Amino acid sequence: MVGSGEKGIVNVILKASDVLDCFSEETPELTLAQISARVGMPKSTTLNLLRSLEQCRLIYRNEESKSYCLGYRTLNFSYVKRQSLSIVQHAVPYLEELQEKTGEMVYLTTQSDGKIIFLDAAYASRRMSAYSISGRVFPMHSTSAGKAMLAYMPQNEVEAIIARHGLEARTPKSITEKEKLFEELAQIRSQGYSVDNEENVLGIRCVGVAIRNREGYPTGAMSISGTVLSVKDECIPGYAELLMRACSALSPQANQLLNG
Repeated sequence: MVGSGEKGIVNVILKASDVLDCFSEETPELTLAQISARVGMPKSTTLNLLRSLEQCRLIYRNEESKSYCLGYRTLNFSYVKRQSLSIVQHAVPYLEELQEKTGEMVYLTTQSDGKIIFLDAAYASRRMSAYSISGRVFPMHSTSAGKAMLAYMPQNEVEAIIARHGLEARTPKSITEKEKLFEELAQIRSQGYSVDNEENVLGIRCVGVAIRNREGYPTGAMSISGTVLSVKDECIPGYAELLMRACSALSPQANQLLNG
């Protein structure tokens, strides 16, 4: 839930944001009672917020189920945001080239509120091209892109992300101990790339490299993702080298990814 108390902050906007945050990939549709319980507000207050958001076309009410979901207008915000980042368009040729060379899926990501958010991808087949991952979020500690970024963040920033989101066990192979995570981040800094060894999704292995600005701060990352059968141990150094070249080429535009 979004905090309040700062001077000049409009609390009703924060409450409306809390309502929008209730919806997720796991819970795309919710009833008034469910939303009210999640945001910790009376049903009457929650209903007024929902009606206002519905008027703005940010929320849609299903007349049959009497439940709520996000409105189509939220898709337009996503599109406008993505189009405002010229680095995304600049990255497309690199994504496509890496996909052709490796045969695997290649992702461009950044981080928002301590979580990885996907901006674009090059898919391994025409069948997959119909599926867009743009806007999807995952924990940083369980993804190669997230760990690649965490490795170059100041320690206090990493500590704050852990305090806010914890170290969820996405799979039995996820890193759930802070000391072990910091050990791996040191190794990533030493070798220049990270590996997600089935830590976010069982059966999936990824290699990630951070996109760093001139000051060395990680504003984004690129990753190559495939199955444990296709991304073999002997493939990882070569994939990392390809990613490092691409991320280095994108470095001059890296600060664009800070404006989210």
